[in-house]
Amino acid sequence: MVLAALLVGQPLSAVMPLAQGALAGVLARKPSATATQAMSACQELLINGDLETGGGWQFGPTPAQAAVISAPVYGGAHALRLGIAAGNNTLSHSSAYQTATLPAGAAQILLTYWERPGPTGDSGDYRELLALRPNLTVLRRLERKNGPGDDQWIQRTFDLTDLRGQSIVLYFNVYNNGAGETLVNYLDDITLQSCDSAATATPMASPTAPPVETPLNPTATATPEPGDIVVRAGMVTVVDGQTTVDAPLELLGVSDLTAVGVFSVDVQYDADALRAVSCPVSDRFDLILCNLAESGLVQLAGVAASGIHADAAIASLGFEILHSTELNTPLAVKIDSIADRDGVALAATAQSGRISIACSPGSDGCAPNSHLYLPLVQR
Repeated sequence: MVLAALLVGQPLSAVMPLAQGALAGVLARKPSATATQAMSACQELLINGDLETGGGWQFGPTPAQAAVISAPVYGGAHALRLGIAAGNNTLSHSSAYQTATLPAGAAQILLTYWERPGPTGDSGDYRELLALRPNLTVLRRLERKNGPGDDQWIQRTFDLTDLRGQSIVLYFNVYNNGAGETLVNYLDDITLQSCDSAATATPMASPTAPPVETPLNPTATATPEPGDIVVRAGMVTVVDGQTTVDAPLELLGVSDLTAVGVFSVDVQYDADALRAVSCPVSDRFDLILCNLAESGLVQLAGVAASGIHADAAIASLGFEILHSTELNTPLAVKIDSIADRDGVALAATAQSGRISIACSPGSDGCAPNSHLYLPLVQR
C-alpha cells in the first residue's frame, strides 16, 4: 500500500513515517559504556579523551592504522595520529572511534578538541568527523575537508545538543587515496560534555596522571569506512534493426555503513524513440514496485527491512525501440529518496545511462555520422 501510493504520485515524504515505523524495529539498539565524570554541572561523556590513560578509543585495522603518539602533542604527553605521517603512500582509511550516550535531559552537549592538520596531502585526500549510529550507519557528517592543513593547533567545537537522547559512535578518520602526497592529522584533548541549564561546557584540562609508556593495543574491530552511493543506469549498445533492448539499473557503493532500507528513483527516457515494456526487479528488496504507466518515465520504489549492504542490481529496464535510425537517447536517473532502515536520508548520486546504436559498415539504415558505441563504465 505504501509503495503503491508512492508510485501513483505521492511523494516519499508522505509515506516515510509509515515505512520508518515498519523498519525501525529491525535494528538492535546496543547500550554503550560511557564515562561520566562530574565537572560542576557538566559531565564528560568520553573515556580517555586526552589520550593520557588507556581504553575508550578503538582503532580500525587498516594499512595506515591510527595510533597514540608522544609528538606532536597539544597538552600532556600524548596525542592521536590519523593518516600517514611518513613512509609510502597507500590507499587507506585511518580511524579512531568511541561510543557515547548523549543524555536526553541535557541543556547543551558540546564536542571540543584540538586539531593539527599536516601540511601535505592532495585534493583526493580528506579528514572527516562523523556521528554514526550504533549500527554504524551515518547519523550526521559533522565535517569533511580535503587536502593539506597549516600544521598548527586549532580548537574545534561542534554543538551536538539536538542529538541528545541518542547513542552515537564518534568517528574521526583520515583518508589517503594512495597517490600524490600523504595526509596526516593530529588530535588532542577531545571532550564531549553534557551540561544542564546552570552550566556551560568548557574544554577539560589534561589530568596529571602519569603518562602511559606502552602503546595502546588496537582492537580487531573493523573500521567503518563511509562510501558514496550511486544509482546508475546502463550504457547499452544495440545494432541496427534491433527491436528491443534491456538496460540495467544498479545500486553501487553500498556497505554496512550505508545500508539502504528505502529506495525511490525515477528513470526518464525519450518516448519518441523508446517505449518501456517490462521491468523485472531485484529480489534483494522485501517489496519493490516498478511503474511503467506514464510515457517517458519509469518509477521504482522499494523497501528492504534488513537493509541492502552490498552492490545490487535493482531492475532490468526493457524497452521497445520505436525508431532505431540514429538512436542515441539518454536514460536520465532522478533520485527521489535513498534512505537507511530508519528512513533517514543517505547521500546518493544519480548516474544517467544511454542507449545507442552500433551501425554495421555500409548499412543503409544508419546515418553517415553514426559510429560504433563503446560503453565506458566507471565504478
